[in-house]
This record gives sequence, structure tokens and C-alpha cells, in this order.
Amino acid sequence: MGYTIIDVLDKLIKVEENGHNMYAAIGAKDSIDVKTKLVLRVFEKEQNKHIVIYKKLREQAAKKNLEEIDFDIYDKVSNLISKFIYSYPENIVDVKDLLRFFFNLEKEKLALTISIQGLLVRRLKDMDSHAYNALTEIIKEKEKYVGDIQIFLK
Repeated sequence: MGYTIIDVLDKLIKVEENGHNMYAAIGAKDSIDVKTKLVLRVFEKEQNKHIVIYKKLREQAAKKNLEEIDFDIYDKVSNLISKFIYSYPENIVDVKDLLRFFFNLEKEKLALTISIQGLLVRRLKDMDSHAYNALTEIIKEKEKYVGDIQIFLK
């Protein structure tokens, strides 16, 4: 049995879970003020929302007859995701720093998802695949989230 969008979603879920854990770790620091901790809780909830969306897409995909992803494409996708390791900055002192960091991080996650979607398209008909459509949903959600953060930065 080959790889499917379920395998890709599993990896993207892991990226979101790592983000959630990072937010919790930053919030646990004693040097973080109350306002910043409040903003962190909002981001944690948003990460949970993304995880729920990804898992729902995974459940929907599991009920379908999915097209397989060629090994070479899956290998490239897997490498992209494995290189997407981020560490939280030590220099966050206020909400503005936190928002800038999260804005850049979420833009990178959006770019990662767009890159993955691009790798999955080899033929025009690939744009009608379940994998493409699932990633389109994720991209729309990420674009909205990045836009929301950008509003707070202004």
C-alpha cells in the first residue's frame, strides 16, 4: 500500500501539535507577563482548532478511495516537512514580539502547505484530487489566520 493524503495530513498534524506545545512552553516561562500569556492562550486555542480541522479532513479522507501519492513526491513532501523545525525565541518580552514571531511562523507554515500542494500536482487532473482539495482547505484556513495576526500587528 502506498502513501496517500492521510500520510501527509498526519505529518501536518504533527507540525500543528509541535506549535501548540511550543506556545505552552513559552507561556510556562516566568518572565512572560500576563498580557502575553493571555495572547498565548488564544494562539493555543487556534492551534487546537487547526488540529481538529486537519483530523476531520483525515477522517473524511479515510472514508474515500484515495489516489496514491508517488513515492518520489511523498519523499519530497516528507523532506519539506521534516526540515520545518522551529524553535521558540528566547527574546520575547511583550505581545508585539510574540505577534511578530507567530506571524512569521504561520506565514512559513502557509508557504509549506502551498509547496506541498504544488508538489502533488503533476497533471491537470491532479487538481481534482482529494489530496489537492484537502490542502486547499488548509491553505484557506492558514491564509485567514495569517490575515488575522497581521491585523493585530498594525
